[in-house]
Amino acid sequence: MCKCVCGTTRVVRKDNLGHVQGCGCERKEYKFRTGQIKTTAKPSTKKARIVSPKAVSAPAKMPHHENQEPRPQYQQRSKSKRELLEERLMQMQLEKELSELW
Repeated sequence: MCKCVCGTTRVVRKDNLGHVQGCGCERKEYKFRTGQIKTTAKPSTKKARIVSPKAVSAPAKMPHHENQEPRPQYQQRSKSKRELLEERLMQMQLEKELSELW
């Protein structure tokens, strides 16, 4: 079914949808727009803003307080299982190479 702008409905085949012109009723003719086209753009009228120069002052110096607390004693961290395993494997490889040379 296809419905016209006047309200009339008519049966239209599926392959003709979009190709059928209507029911034949008198339709209003639409006027074309007659807008004027601008040929040139108007120049901008913005003025540059004048800013008064300000004196640049040096940043305020903050007193440097040296840390007076003594550093804590260095404590060696315990090695992870992977590090211990890699170290053991390297030691075994070194022993194997040394035993092959003798």
